[in-house]
Amino acid sequence: MFAAFISAGENLGWSTPTWNDIYCAVGISERPPISGDAKNAATKIHFIDVGQADSTLIEQNGHFALIDAGIDDSASNGEGALTSYLDAAGVKTIDVLVITHPHFDHIGAVPAVLEKYDVKQIVIADASKAPPYKGSTFSRVLSMIISLKIPCDTAEAGSEYAVGDGVLKVLFAGVKITDDSYNEISVVTKFTASGISYLSCGDAEADEIKALMAEKIDLKAKVYKAAHHGSSASNTYDFLKKIKPQYAIVSCGLNNAFGHPQPRAVQAFEDINAKMLRTDKQGSIVVYVDENGRLATAETRKI
Repeated sequence: MFAAFISAGENLGWSTPTWNDIYCAVGISERPPISGDAKNAATKIHFIDVGQADSTLIEQNGHFALIDAGIDDSASNGEGALTSYLDAAGVKTIDVLVITHPHFDHIGAVPAVLEKYDVKQIVIADASKAPPYKGSTFSRVLSMIISLKIPCDTAEAGSEYAVGDGVLKVLFAGVKITDDSYNEISVVTKFTASGISYLSCGDAEADEIKALMAEKIDLKAKVYKAAHHGSSASNTYDFLKKIKPQYAIVSCGLNNAFGHPQPRAVQAFEDINAKMLRTDKQGSIVVYVDENGRLATAETRKI
């Protein structure tokens, strides 16, 4: 049934659906719950299935940080994949919202997030490194930040933000560009808490990855979200060797037109012995610290 739904949507020119969209289409109104161990864990990182887009929720002892916010959040019966998930996770207040760069697949649902949740702090990509971005959604986001009077920091390497007992640190704030390659100003962050470390690079591509590797930065992380949805240029063997992740999570849409994750990236994950998980195959994925202090994973749905 799922395959038929996806095939029909592609023939009609629909965008690639998330599993949340599919649940709604076949009459399932709620996501299957994650396991009890994951539900009760103090520290969790949620890689939310938002299709060919990106959104990660960091949870630590009842505190939350959100890195990016997927696409427009109005597709699924008036309540999109992202806000449905945040509600189910118990989010009411977001301590830190990181906007890695201005592309729509990372900020599309930011207006919905700002309208629905109490966002305490925003960290935004350094616009001074790029020509003015003319996207209407990004303009709306900036206007909402001003009107809601939310504290907003331009990303700066070394800045730190508390998330419960954990710390979210800006490691890198992109490279200067003169064209429309806004992926290269992606904010790179590392979250650390007891038993876990998590590296996020947004959509950083070859130039930013090269510059990041040249810095004297500790990139080691047990959990890594594949940069740029698993593109080969962003996830090279040399880069991954510096990270040494136990888990590599790819946020991408089912049967996406870009071939994400791309074969060379998949091979690189295998070569460094990282366990690769994908939102297009597993749905939303939760990496958590279990009661013994070890990393474990849970999925909200299995094929």
